[in-house]
Amino acid sequence: MTAQPVSAAESPPERLSSLDTATLERILLALEELRDGNFRRRLVITDNGLVSRIAGVINQIAQRNQALVGELVRVREAVGHDEIGRASCRERV
Repeated sequence: MTAQPVSAAESPPERLSSLDTATLERILLALEELRDGNFRRRLVITDNGLVSRIAGVINQIAQRNQALVGELVRVREAVGHDEIGRASCRERV
């Protein structure tokens, strides 16, 4: 008989007990803030385990979204200035 992989839904509670509730709460809070548009929050990475790898990915998502928002603001301002210039040109014609 071969061993079958255990899904997260079937994993016994003992497997998850190594993750303390405070760590999961911090991860959840960071994810909720990402969902709500706060891309400045970062998780502190303290080791090389799976939780730290997850925190690193969350931090990368936040950083990329923050950069994207900055770029969108820059484009909006550039287009806004361009539109003002076009409107004034049309008024002169």
